[in-house]
This record gives sequence, C-alpha cells and structure tokens, in this order.
Amino acid sequence: MGHIMLKLASKIGALFTVVAFAAINGIFTTEASAESCAENKLCLYENEYSAGRSLGVDQDISDLRFSLYSFNDKASSASNADIYNCYKLYQHISYQGTWVVLRPRGQAYSRISRLDRFNLNDQVSSIKKIPALLPGGIKNPDCYASLTSLPHWVAINEIFP
Repeated sequence: MGHIMLKLASKIGALFTVVAFAAINGIFTTEASAESCAENKLCLYENEYSAGRSLGVDQDISDLRFSLYSFNDKASSASNADIYNCYKLYQHISYQGTWVVLRPRGQAYSRISRLDRFNLNDQVSSIKKIPALLPGGIKNPDCYASLTSLPHWVAINEIFP
C-alpha cells in the first residue's frame, strides 16, 4: 500500500510542477478577458467573447493535442496582444484545413469574439506565428493579403461585429 501511495504522490508532484510552470510563465489561466491577454501573446478562450479558461501562446504549435497546453478543439474566441506578429489559427494539426488570421494588437481584426463565424468553434488544432513586417518594413502578405481561407463571399462585417 505504501508503494502505491508513493507512486501516486510522485505523479501528483509531477503534475503540480507542470501546472506551476504553466501558471508562472503565463501560459494558462482559469478565467480571462481580452484585456488580460499578456503582452506579445495570442490568447485563445474557451468561450465566446474572450470568456472562460484561456491559453496564451507566443510560438508555433503544430499540434495542440499532444502539448502541455491541452487546448485542442476548445477555443471559441481569440485575441492577439502581440504588436509585432500575426497568428494564423488552423482547423487541423500541422497547419492544415480552414484558417483565419489575427492581425497585431491595435489593428483591425486583432480579435475574434466568435470563432463559429469561421467554422472554427472548438476546432483550432494548430497555430502559426507570422511576422507582420518583412525586411524593409513591408507588410507581410501572409498577414495582410487575406483574413481567412473561407470563400470571399463571406462578408467581413458578419465575421467581425
């Protein structure tokens, strides 16, 4: 019995270490709003309108299923607090499927209050960080050419209220 309790205590200690690391580094919080998204991070939210549990990231994630983040297919809204980068949210792992771009903080289209309007509610599985500017200060077409992979007949004012 003591051996089993020791193993259990060891696993709980490892889990606590991972959770503490995530909390200290601002990766995962319990409740949040778009205003609380840490500077230079992309924040995904469990519920619409930047509500519920959140995940803050500042790097590419090719597969949200097998990461520390445990946020695969859980995002319902998103906000970009990074002033230097865009983030592309993909429906499938390895940057595949339907996608949408969130432009840098302070610019139009830096926040999406409802991912269902992009057919991405509870479906985001990978994230790509993209520099907003190319050398020479040229706007990166990967950030600014198109907002979504959805057909162009989708009205922007329906997507970004």
